[in-house]
Amino acid sequence: QRRRLDDFRERLARDLHDEMGSTLSSIRFFSDFAQTQVADAKPETLPVLQRISQSATTLSESMQDIIWAMKTRNDHLEDIASRMTEFGLRLLEARGIRFKTHIDEHFPVKRLLPEQRRNLYLIFKEAINNAAKYAGCTEVELNFEIVHGVLTLQIADNGQGFDPTSKEAGNGLYNMRQRAAEIGGHLKIISAPGQGTKVEIKVKM
Repeated sequence: QRRRLDDFRERLARDLHDEMGSTLSSIRFFSDFAQTQVADAKPETLPVLQRISQSATTLSESMQDIIWAMKTRNDHLEDIASRMTEFGLRLLEARGIRFKTHIDEHFPVKRLLPEQRRNLYLIFKEAINNAAKYAGCTEVELNFEIVHGVLTLQIADNGQGFDPTSKEAGNGLYNMRQRAAEIGGHLKIISAPGQGTKVEIKVKM
């Protein structure tokens, strides 16, 4: 049954990549091409075309994350650590923010369930995006550790911090907590004005 499920995941990931990926690429290509054609004649249409292109790009990136999470060959802890490091470097260094990854030297070879891998990665992405947009930080650190079968993932920045209990904290924090709960994990957000922010999740392996 496990093999059948893995085969199904692989087929679905392949179909999504081939069908959805090519369609989104076409939307992006045609909207970019249309911008060059109407730039002088109808400049008022450019913002709409640019939004179409940006939306297609965003959706394409989200689709790639889903495809990655479904592929069985990416089920191990080192795979998600590598994916997180790649995303953090790409997003933060483009904004002049240093990104460091610390992985315990005795990091074991463990296989994650698909829902664990997907939710951990999306929590990480939310935390990194928040740091890039709102923290005003110069450095972000990602820490991985496993102690007594419990994985601890921590994302910390040296930014301006905030009050996690305030209404302005938004839906992002709620979504991260929901994702942690879905995999039986516990999410803790440690922050205060002027003291940076730490997002920490613990989940039993």
